[in-house]
Amino acid sequence: ELWLGIVGVLIMLAGIDLRLRSRWLPGAVVATAVAAMIGLVVLNPDRFIAERNLARWDAGLPLDVTYLAGLSADAAPALVCAPDPYQVAAVTRLRRALAATPDGWRHANLARAHARDLLATPPPRGACPVTRGR
Repeated sequence: ELWLGIVGVLIMLAGIDLRLRSRWLPGAVVATAVAAMIGLVVLNPDRFIAERNLARWDAGLPLDVTYLAGLSADAAPALVCAPDPYQVAAVTRLRRALAATPDGWRHANLARAHARDLLATPPPRGACPVTRGR
Protein backbone atom coordinates (compact mmCIF):
# COMPACT_ATOMS: atom_id res chain seq x y z
CA GLU A 1 0.00 0.00 0.00
CA LEU A 2 2.83 2.35 0.82
CA TRP A 3 4.46 1.59 -2.52
CA LEU A 4 1.20 2.29 -4.37
CA GLY A 5 0.96 5.61 -2.55
CA ILE A 6 4.49 6.49 -3.61
CA VAL A 7 3.69 5.58 -7.23
CA GLY A 8 0.60 7.79 -7.03
CA VAL A 9 2.72 10.71 -5.82
CA LEU A 10 5.23 10.08 -8.62
CA ILE A 11 2.41 10.14 -11.18
CA MET A 12 1.10 13.39 -9.73
CA LEU A 13 4.59 14.88 -9.91
CA ALA A 14 4.85 13.73 -13.52
CA GLY A 15 1.49 15.40 -14.25
CA ILE A 16 2.85 18.73 -13.02
CA ASP A 17 5.21 18.74 -16.00
CA LEU A 18 2.86 20.36 -18.55
CA ARG A 19 5.05 19.36 -21.47
CA LEU A 20 4.46 15.68 -20.56
CA ARG A 21 8.14 14.81 -20.75
CA SER A 22 8.32 12.58 -17.74
CA ARG A 23 10.87 10.12 -19.00
CA TRP A 24 12.03 9.57 -15.43
CA LEU A 25 8.67 8.08 -14.32
CA PRO A 26 9.10 4.43 -15.46
CA GLY A 27 12.57 4.24 -13.93
CA ALA A 28 11.35 5.77 -10.69
CA VAL A 29 8.45 3.30 -10.48
CA VAL A 30 10.79 0.34 -11.05
CA ALA A 31 13.30 1.70 -8.51
CA THR A 32 10.62 2.11 -5.85
CA ALA A 33 9.28 -1.40 -6.58
CA VAL A 34 12.76 -2.86 -6.10
CA ALA A 35 13.19 -0.89 -2.89
CA ALA A 36 9.81 -2.13 -1.62
CA MET A 37 10.71 -5.75 -2.36
CA ILE A 38 14.08 -5.44 -0.62
CA GLY A 39 12.31 -3.83 2.34
CA LEU A 40 9.87 -6.74 2.59
CA VAL A 41 12.69 -9.28 2.43
CA VAL A 42 14.54 -7.48 5.22
CA LEU A 43 11.40 -7.05 7.34
CA ASN A 44 10.21 -10.69 6.97
CA PRO A 45 6.53 -9.86 7.59
CA ASP A 46 5.39 -13.24 8.97
CA ARG A 47 8.16 -13.39 11.55
CA PHE A 48 7.56 -9.73 12.45
CA ILE A 49 3.85 -10.40 12.97
CA ALA A 50 4.51 -13.49 15.11
CA GLU A 51 7.08 -11.70 17.26
CA ARG A 52 4.75 -8.72 17.80
CA ASN A 53 1.87 -11.02 18.76
CA LEU A 54 4.04 -12.89 21.25
CA ALA A 55 5.29 -9.60 22.69
CA ARG A 56 1.65 -8.52 23.14
CA TRP A 57 0.97 -11.80 24.94
CA ASP A 58 3.89 -11.03 27.25
CA ALA A 59 2.22 -7.69 27.99
CA GLY A 60 -0.91 -9.50 29.17
CA LEU A 61 -3.03 -9.28 26.03
CA PRO A 62 -4.70 -12.34 24.49
CA LEU A 63 -2.82 -14.41 21.90
CA ASP A 64 -4.52 -15.17 18.58
CA VAL A 65 -3.28 -18.73 18.06
CA THR A 66 -5.47 -19.31 15.00
CA TYR A 67 -3.83 -16.39 13.22
CA LEU A 68 -0.34 -17.47 14.30
CA ALA A 69 -1.01 -20.99 13.04
CA GLY A 70 -1.83 -19.59 9.61
CA LEU A 71 1.55 -17.91 9.13
CA SER A 72 4.15 -19.28 6.75
CA ALA A 73 7.47 -20.99 7.43
CA ASP A 74 9.04 -17.54 7.77
CA ALA A 75 7.43 -17.30 11.23
CA ALA A 76 9.00 -20.55 12.52
CA PRO A 77 11.75 -18.85 14.60
CA ALA A 78 9.08 -17.01 16.59
CA LEU A 79 6.56 -19.87 16.67
CA VAL A 80 8.97 -22.32 18.30
CA CYS A 81 9.33 -19.74 21.09
CA ALA A 82 5.58 -19.47 21.69
CA PRO A 83 4.32 -20.52 25.14
CA ASP A 84 3.81 -24.28 25.40
CA PRO A 85 0.02 -24.59 25.14
CA TYR A 86 -0.01 -22.28 22.12
CA GLN A 87 3.15 -23.53 20.49
CA VAL A 88 1.67 -26.97 19.94
CA ALA A 89 -1.20 -25.59 17.84
CA ALA A 90 0.94 -23.25 15.76
CA VAL A 91 3.84 -25.64 15.23
CA THR A 92 1.60 -28.62 14.45
CA ARG A 93 -0.03 -26.73 11.60
CA LEU A 94 3.35 -25.64 10.29
CA ARG A 95 4.68 -29.21 10.43
CA ARG A 96 1.66 -30.41 8.43
CA ALA A 97 2.14 -27.67 5.85
CA LEU A 98 5.83 -28.50 5.45
CA ALA A 99 5.09 -32.23 5.15
CA ALA A 100 2.31 -31.67 2.61
CA THR A 101 4.58 -29.77 0.23
CA PRO A 102 7.93 -31.47 -0.32
CA ASP A 103 10.85 -29.26 -1.19
CA GLY A 104 11.07 -29.87 -4.90
CA TRP A 105 12.75 -27.33 -7.13
CA ARG A 106 9.54 -25.25 -7.28
CA HIS A 107 8.94 -25.10 -3.53
CA ALA A 108 12.42 -25.02 -2.05
CA ASN A 109 13.47 -21.89 -0.21
CA LEU A 110 15.64 -20.94 2.72
CA ALA A 111 12.75 -20.20 5.10
CA ARG A 112 11.27 -23.68 4.64
CA ALA A 113 14.66 -25.35 5.15
CA HIS A 114 15.28 -23.26 8.27
CA ALA A 115 11.80 -24.08 9.59
CA ARG A 116 12.40 -27.80 9.10
CA ASP A 117 15.67 -27.52 11.07
CA LEU A 118 14.00 -25.54 13.88
CA LEU A 119 11.10 -27.96 14.15
CA ALA A 120 13.46 -30.94 14.23
CA THR A 121 15.60 -29.46 17.02
CA PRO A 122 13.91 -26.44 18.64
CA PRO A 123 16.15 -23.99 20.52
CA PRO A 124 16.27 -24.21 24.31
CA ARG A 125 13.79 -21.95 26.11
CA GLY A 126 16.42 -19.42 27.18
CA ALA A 127 17.68 -19.02 23.61
CA CYS A 128 14.42 -17.69 22.19
CA PRO A 129 14.67 -14.15 20.81
CA VAL A 130 11.19 -13.30 22.08
CA THR A 131 11.06 -12.99 25.84
CA ARG A 132 8.74 -15.23 27.78
CA GLY A 133 8.35 -13.09 30.88
CA ARG A 134 4.89 -14.29 31.84
